[in-house]
Amino acid sequence: QAGSIQQQLFLMNDPVAIDRVRVDRSPKLRAIAALESDRELVDELYLTFLSRLPSAAERTVADGYLAKASSRSAAVEDLAWACINKVEFLFSY
Repeated sequence: QAGSIQQQLFLMNDPVAIDRVRVDRSPKLRAIAALESDRELVDELYLTFLSRLPSAAERTVADGYLAKASSRSAAVEDLAWACINKVEFLFSY
């Protein structure tokens, strides 16, 4: 149940996939970025991309990343990109 390297390369280079993780081009990500609570933001990202809540370890990493990010929109885009590049997303996609 592992994603292939071809799937990973396709997602990393596909303009449609890249546009989907841009806050300025995605109404869903714009709504997620507007959430005031980091906990709700992380939960919504994981539910949107992986159909599950984050594990404790994933939440810790995401919370730390959001806390030190200079731009909330850029952090949301990066976290969305990380979700898309998880093997479980690649397998489902």
